[in-house]
Amino acid sequence: TIKSVEIKEKDKVDGITYTSPYSVKDFVVYSADKTMLIKYLSQKTDKEYTVDNNTVAICDNAFGGVSLKTLDLATAKSVSATAFNNANIDNYVFHTIEPPVVSSMNAFGEVKTEYKLSGVTYKADTVLHVPEVGYDNYAKSLAFEGYGKAKAIKKDSSVGSTVATIKKDGLVYSI
Repeated sequence: TIKSVEIKEKDKVDGITYTSPYSVKDFVVYSADKTMLIKYLSQKTDKEYTVDNNTVAICDNAFGGVSLKTLDLATAKSVSATAFNNANIDNYVFHTIEPPVVSSMNAFGEVKTEYKLSGVTYKADTVLHVPEVGYDNYAKSLAFEGYGKAKAIKKDSSVGSTVATIKKDGLVYSI
């Protein structure tokens, strides 16, 4: 059992400050309404984890130092640049057609090929699984550019998306 969890009173995500009570279950700390994943505690030893479907924001250092085979980000729309500091996560799974807002080109770790972008070397041991219909949006997104050029973004037919889409000028938009 968890005896104590130290959490700041306020959490800032994409310039917005949230203050809320917290929900702790199975070593994962969320905001009470589960719209923000605040911390995946190191005591949790699972190899795979799926973020709650209500979660729209992954906070600073939420998965810092965590080792997972697969992290399913469900419908998260915003990911802090430092959400995965020193994390060892092999596979990220996305269900949104539009990539989440990410303030770092290397938020999900490096990929293994020799592709370099802005001084960052990307390596293929980090794979981003995205819905087939949203692949072009991820590949063309600046935050995901290095992964696309390193061929680390994979169209995954098993990753579903329930959002209606329209296609315009070669890009797919969710409506």
